[in-house]
Amino acid sequence: MELILLTFAVFGLVVRFPAVHIVLFLIHALVALHMAWRLVPRQPLSAAFIGAYVVMYFPDPVGLMLGWIPGGAEDGPSILYPSNVLLMVGLDLFILGARRMRITRRDANRMPQFQISHFPVDACIVLCFTICAVTGTVLTLGLAALNIDVFTAAKTVMTLDGGYSSYYLAANYAFLGLPLAVFLIGLKRPALQPVYLVPVAFFLVFHFMVFRVRSSFVSVAVAYFVAVVARAHLVRLGARMPRGRLGAHIKLFLVASVPLLLFFVVGFKYARHSYMIQDYRITEERVEETVGTAFAGGDFGYAYYLRRAIALYPQREPYLLGQSYYRLLFAPVPRALWPGKPEDTQRLFARALDPKLGRRGTTIPPGIVGDLYINFGSFGVLGMVLWGFFFGMERYRRFSDLLFLAGAGWWLVHVVRGAVTVPLMFALAMWLAALFFQKIIRPITLPPALGLTLPEFAHRPRESRAQGSAASTAQVALGDRWRRG
Repeated sequence: MELILLTFAVFGLVVRFPAVHIVLFLIHALVALHMAWRLVPRQPLSAAFIGAYVVMYFPDPVGLMLGWIPGGAEDGPSILYPSNVLLMVGLDLFILGARRMRITRRDANRMPQFQISHFPVDACIVLCFTICAVTGTVLTLGLAALNIDVFTAAKTVMTLDGGYSSYYLAANYAFLGLPLAVFLIGLKRPALQPVYLVPVAFFLVFHFMVFRVRSSFVSVAVAYFVAVVARAHLVRLGARMPRGRLGAHIKLFLVASVPLLLFFVVGFKYARHSYMIQDYRITEERVEETVGTAFAGGDFGYAYYLRRAIALYPQREPYLLGQSYYRLLFAPVPRALWPGKPEDTQRLFARALDPKLGRRGTTIPPGIVGDLYINFGSFGVLGMVLWGFFFGMERYRRFSDLLFLAGAGWWLVHVVRGAVTVPLMFALAMWLAALFFQKIIRPITLPPALGLTLPEFAHRPRESRAQGSAASTAQVALGDRWRRG
C-alpha cells in the first residue's frame, strides 16, 4: 500500500492541478490514518507520528488550493506543487520505514501484565514532585537575583545565551518527570487520584507561566491516556487485577479526547497570547486571527514553512549538509565552553526568514520534511525512511517501556515539527528516567492467562475470561512461590 501511495504522490509532479492534488491529499490522509489506527495496538509511537503528521501538514495546502487560506508571493505553482509532493512522499516513506523495516516483533499488544506495589509508586511520584519544586524554586530565586522575573520575562530570554540559561535548562529537564508521575497516578483507583493531581495542576500552571509552551499539558494528557489503557489491561497495582477491558465511559473519554485535544491546541495559543499581552478579552477579531494563524503557518499549517524553505534554499542560503543531525554529537558541550558550536536549525531558519528574529533568539521549526530539505535538498526527503526505521524500533516488554510511552507527548510532536536535537535529548532523558523508576518500582511480570495474548484474552466471552482469570491467579501464586524459592 505504501508503494501505491508513493506512486500517487509522484504523479502529482506531472499533473499540477489543484483538484488533483486535493484528491491526492485526501487519499493519503484516509489511507495513512487507517494504517495508523491499525498500528496503534502494535506500534503506538509510529501511529501517533502518522496522525500528528497528517493533522499538522495537510490542512494548510488543501485550504490554500481551495482558496480558504490567502496565499503569498511565494505560494505560486512552482513551489506549491513540489512542496505538496514532498509532504506526501515524506509520509509514504515514513510508513514504509516504520512498517517494512521493523526489526523487532515486541509489539505493544504482546506485552505481559505487571504487578506493582503502592509504596514504590508513591515514592516515584513524590520524587518527581520534589525535583520539580526544587528546580522551580531555584529558577525563580536564581533569576530574581539577576533582576529577571521569570513570570514576565520575554519568551526569547530563555533561548539567548547568558549566565541564566542553565537555570532554564535544568528546570526544563526536571519537569520531564511530570508526565511519568501522572502515568503512575493514573494507575491508581480514581478515588485516590485527586489528592495527587492537585500538585500536578500547580506545576502545570507554573511551567506555563515560565516557559509559555503547551508541551507540559499535552504530555500530561498523553500520560494519563496511556495510564487509563494500562490500568485496564496491563498493570496490577496492589491486589487489584486488571479488568481486561475498557468501560463504556472510558471509551467515550478516549474518543472525545482527540477533538478536545485539537480544540485545546488552538485555545492554548489564544490563552498564551492573552497572557503575554495581559489582555484576556475574547473578541471576534482575535479569535479569527488565532484560528487563521493556526491553519497558515501554525499548528495545522507547518507546510507553510516547507514552502518558505524551498524559496530560501539554496537560492539565498546554502544547504546545511547534515548540520541538524551531526550537531547531536556536540549537544552535551555547553556553548560557554564552545562559542562556535553549530547552531540549532530552527534558529538558523528563523534568521534566514528575518535577521531580526535571529538577533532576538527566536526559533522557528521548518517541519520534519523542511528540515531534511534545508540540509540535503529535495532528495533529503529520503531521510523519512530512516525516521520511520527509528520509530519502528519501539519495543514493549518491560514496565519502563510503558513509562517511556507515557512521556512521549513531550518530545514526539516536536520531532514532527522539525526539531531534532532538543526532542531527541528529551527522549533520551525520558528513557533514562523510565529505567530509573523501574529500578525503584521493581515490577513483577505476571504469567499469561492460559498462554493467550492480551487482546485475545480481552475479547474472550465473559465466562471464559473468568476461568482464565482463575487460572492466571493460580499461576501467579505458583510464580510467587517459585520466586521466593
